[in-house]
Amino acid sequence: MSNVTPTTDKHLVLVGPKGRRAGLEGGWKVALQMAALESHAKQPLKGIASLLIPRTQKEKKRITNLIARGYSFKEVSRRETIRKSIRKAAISDSLVAQLLNFYWEETGLKHRYRSALKREFTLWVTKKLSELGPNRVKSVVGRAHTELLNRTSSDWWKKQLNQRLRK
Repeated sequence: MSNVTPTTDKHLVLVGPKGRRAGLEGGWKVALQMAALESHAKQPLKGIASLLIPRTQKEKKRITNLIARGYSFKEVSRRETIRKSIRKAAISDSLVAQLLNFYWEETGLKHRYRSALKREFTLWVTKKLSELGPNRVKSVVGRAHTELLNRTSSDWWKKQLNQRLRK
């Protein structure tokens, strides 16, 4: 078993007084320093974590001024990793194989005609995802990634298949 801790899909961002992300230069560093100060107030930090605490008087003053003006930090999801995981799930071998089997069963294509056009296949997938109520396609796609159920554009599915074939 590996001792490596799993990476999270979240990171700290600096939040302004109005509750929106602050466009401050080095905002990521300020958010980390605020989190370190908050943790240090509860229990003194030691080791590598203690390096996040502001060292210079200038840094300390900047952090206290930002806190006084209403700035804070929060943990948010990384959009890029979510998008990547959706794309990765969409082109996974198991999902494509299951969808193709369902497509061939429903359309009644014979074995020699299984080289169906991508356009027809993607239109079929999006039609099945757009249908009301549960069906086999929705359950398989939902197991691969829940966000894929919202992808009802045949162009999006076609693009994913094209990228899969290029690899």
